[in-house]
Amino acid sequence: MRDRQKSDADVLSGKRRHPAGFEFEILTRLPNLYGATLVIPLVFALTARIMPGSGTLEEIARQTAMADIIALAGWLTCWSLLFALTIGCFIVHVMKGPVRVADSYPLPTRDDKTREKRQR
Repeated sequence: MRDRQKSDADVLSGKRRHPAGFEFEILTRLPNLYGATLVIPLVFALTARIMPGSGTLEEIARQTAMADIIALAGWLTCWSLLFALTIGCFIVHVMKGPVRVADSYPLPTRDDKTREKRQR
């Protein structure tokens, strides 16, 4: 078991594991953000129902319906933004892999390419 843990950490030729990046920090905060974006529009819509404005019954019904539409639009907008953010953070987290660093692959230089051509 211990050998396997060591081999996981040394996947990239002796590279050590790094702490999780900013995307993991965002992923851990997302449940709270989803909850907040659910509660805030709900409170707005309930406030419009509990404390209606002045006017006739038709005007109050129209104001309440408008508050419901605004609350629903705000909720859908925030959740679609958070959903896109969740997908992006998840992709970055998966692409980094267990070592959480990029591969240290040396890029070929122009001199290397000309040497290969001359050797042929």
